[in-house]
Amino acid sequence: MSEQFKDNFWGPNGFETIEKRMNQGTESTRLFLLFLKERASIEENYSKSLQKLLKNTSQLIEYGTLRDAWYGVRGEAESLVRVHHELGQKIEKDIVAPFSKFKSEQKKVKKNFLYDAYKLNREKKDMENSITKTKSKYDDYSKQAETMAITMETAKNTKTAAEIGKIQSKLQKLQRDSSSAEQDYRDAVNKLAMYQPTWEDKVSSNYHTLQLTEEERIDYIKVQLEKYVGAIKSTVPDTETTNRNLVNVITQIDKLEDIHCFVRESRTGTERPPPPQFISYGGKASSDYIQNKASYSAPLTSSVSSNSLTSSYNSSAAPTPAPRSTPINLSKKKQAKALYDYVGSDATELDFFAGDIITILDEDESGWFRGELGDRVGLYPSNYCEPI
Repeated sequence: MSEQFKDNFWGPNGFETIEKRMNQGTESTRLFLLFLKERASIEENYSKSLQKLLKNTSQLIEYGTLRDAWYGVRGEAESLVRVHHELGQKIEKDIVAPFSKFKSEQKKVKKNFLYDAYKLNREKKDMENSITKTKSKYDDYSKQAETMAITMETAKNTKTAAEIGKIQSKLQKLQRDSSSAEQDYRDAVNKLAMYQPTWEDKVSSNYHTLQLTEEERIDYIKVQLEKYVGAIKSTVPDTETTNRNLVNVITQIDKLEDIHCFVRESRTGTERPPPPQFISYGGKASSDYIQNKASYSAPLTSSVSSNSLTSSYNSSAAPTPAPRSTPINLSKKKQAKALYDYVGSDATELDFFAGDIITILDEDESGWFRGELGDRVGLYPSNYCEPI
């Protein structure tokens, strides 16, 4: 199995997982650099402190063997002054200075690539949200048209021709609204379906580039740690055993193994997302049923008998209902209280005032819920309300 970024982060939160790792790498680089800078500073300060100590005790006067011992102590301290000064200078000039430059440059590069990845994922999520919203409107209009068609069917025995004409007019408007919403929904699905192959190619390329920057970071830190051990070895020769052990563990740093380790522990999925599919409304009747009912033209005079209406309706048989894609669970009604006033942008959205109590009929991850307020049913933004 491939253990590359581009093949293992297609599941939920794939981009967020890679982004988190990139940010962790940036923070790790900062801490590596901080360690080296502080080590250089400590070495330099220790050297200066020893030098100051030697100066403050330079007036000490002894004779004979004690004088010889004192000179030996001073000589050892003077040697340490040189050793720690040289080590501090090597770490600062040979490692810290170029490391700081690398850190700044790579942070800038990663920021650009991460922003590109963010934009790609934001674009796709926006298209998915558009599909969700247009589907909700399509389902809602279709449901209203279906209900109106049933109302019209039952009106043949109870309503006058004029009243039936009004119902017919409402039904035709809902039919047009449903057809328009269906087209918007189809357009949203087609837009994402056409964009998705390009999106996948761009995401794959972007993830690969981010992996290369991570490999570069690991390689660079390995080189700096090797230089660090070399600086210690050249200035503090009596630490040979420690240096040898340190060299061995640093030599074993392997960028590909580290990448594979992260992928194995953090992968979100290897299957690329399926293309979006248009899902026809599947309430109690299909759109054909609504079309058949809407094809009836109500008479505009009261002289038409109920028998003639019955005959017209019986000529249109409804097809077998299709299963609804996302059924609403009415057995557990939830309610929400409006926090702010809201005026809907079209007929499918609810208007409400702060304090209104809305019965929640359907919830969607896009944040657009379907609810009932009084005798009205429609979509509303859930962030304008709080559950009760």
